[in-house]
Amino acid sequence: MDHCQSGELDAAVDRITYMESAYTRAEAQTRRLADALSRYAEMLPEAKALSEYYGGEAWYADRALDERGQIPEDLKRGVLAEDTLYNWLGETRELALTMLETATRILKDL
Repeated sequence: MDHCQSGELDAAVDRITYMESAYTRAEAQTRRLADALSRYAEMLPEAKALSEYYGGEAWYADRALDERGQIPEDLKRGVLAEDTLYNWLGETRELALTMLETATRILKDL
């Protein structure tokens, strides 16, 4: 084998090694994303209920009960804080935009 062919072979081995590593990572991340999206989709009815609850009539009524000390003290009630659901909704919308942008890049680039 002459020097030129050896250099080509070395380049091919390096390229294949890189591509195999890239495939391993890409395939694993694709599987993780598919699993995460599936679990998130299953939770969407609960997310919709939270979105509808926040700032609605029931939310204000529940907050009023809490402010009057009528909600049991040991009841977890972070959803009654003004920032809890507001921040979560904002983060969720940002995530949705990121997913759209990523999906667009995937469709354009792959």
